[in-house]
Amino acid sequence: EEIEYLVSQRGLHQDNNDLRSCASIRGSAPIEHSRRRRDRALEYSLINSQHLPKARECVDSLFPPRQWQGKQVTLEKLREASNKDARFRPQLILLLAHWENLALTISANITDEDVAFEMVGKTLVSYMERFYAYIQHRRNVEDNPRLYCYLEKLAQRWKKQLKKSERKFFF
Repeated sequence: EEIEYLVSQRGLHQDNNDLRSCASIRGSAPIEHSRRRRDRALEYSLINSQHLPKARECVDSLFPPRQWQGKQVTLEKLREASNKDARFRPQLILLLAHWENLALTISANITDEDVAFEMVGKTLVSYMERFYAYIQHRRNVEDNPRLYCYLEKLAQRWKKQLKKSERKFFF
């Protein structure tokens, strides 16, 4: 079928070696794309970067996920944290930018959403919930309502997915 397509569309002869390699490459393209999307999802693991684990440690030490589960950190608390540890704000921005980039690549179909969800779904939703007041504040200060918009949409979708009682596993 692939060879017939290439003969009709490209004017190649059926005994042409280039034709056979074109057909095999074309047939493997969806598989290769899928593998690249899964590999791309793995790149967004927090342990895959030397800076992200340190950023998460800094942010989570000041606002532990278990204590803040389902709660928003107020701007006043964020200011106190910034005064207590000067690294806090840049580290939080680094993590939010990381999650925004992940959300954008998922939206663009570059990263496999199912793999990313399994790896970081709960963590991403937790950050969005805890630091939503800060995200809104940055949107207002920078006069940019699109700031972290991919992250917000992904977090909303994943929050619903996490609430589902039936969990899908890869095995």
